[in-house]
Amino acid sequence: MVLATRQGAQVALPGTCRSAHHLGAGVLVALFGMLGMLGGVTDALASPEAEGPTRPPAVIASPAAVEAETEADAKPRTETSARRFMVGLEGVALQTAPLHTRLIRFDRRYIGQNTTLGGAGIFGRWRANDRIALDLGVRSGTLRVERAESEDLVAQDLLLAELGALFYIAHGEIGHLAVDGGVGGLGHQIRYSRGDGREGTQRVGAALFRVGLDIELLLNRLAFVISLRAYGVITDRRRTRSEGTIFEGVEPSLRLAPVPVFQTHMIGAAGVAYRF
Repeated sequence: MVLATRQGAQVALPGTCRSAHHLGAGVLVALFGMLGMLGGVTDALASPEAEGPTRPPAVIASPAAVEAETEADAKPRTETSARRFMVGLEGVALQTAPLHTRLIRFDRRYIGQNTTLGGAGIFGRWRANDRIALDLGVRSGTLRVERAESEDLVAQDLLLAELGALFYIAHGEIGHLAVDGGVGGLGHQIRYSRGDGREGTQRVGAALFRVGLDIELLLNRLAFVISLRAYGVITDRRRTRSEGTIFEGVEPSLRLAPVPVFQTHMIGAAGVAYRF
């Protein structure tokens, strides 16, 4: 039997049921195959291998290796923070006994028992270890005493060069306290000027030794330094060199510098230094 459709196509009906059975079986086989393939893909996606390349197993380093690595990491920081040298400038106040000059006399009631010379200094310091440092410094001080009514003037200049050592007795995060001692030399110059035009200069040298206290406040590149020191000074007055018109026709004793053989000076200083 042939069935005609609207498009004119012909479909044979004999054997239709048998072909339908074969077609249904084929479709079922195809469905089961597709389900099996989907199940395999799902298992593959769920497996650990599908997450990507495998990570290497963690390795636990030994304590010695960890300590060596820690020391290697800390070494550059230690070298950066351990700055052994510093060079600085400071302001100086030097207290000493007043001069009692005989060539130009001043009223002692207005001079007092001591005088203070103002000046400046330069110093360098090298820290050998955590306890000991070496210090080299040059310091100066100047004082002028003038009598207004007669224009008489006496100017006193001191120049100290010294070498010392510091022993640190206290340490902090940025602050250190040290005791120091040292030796050195002192150059003493006294200049005279009278209202009548006569002038003169006396120069004499002295040996000194010192003891004192030092405070350091350390920053990254800068350091603030404060010191208080006592100086014992020994002057050989016989080595005084005198020159000028004011010494013409005077006694030999007046040519000697008007300073005692043994004298004590006190110096307070505060400054800033560059560390490297």
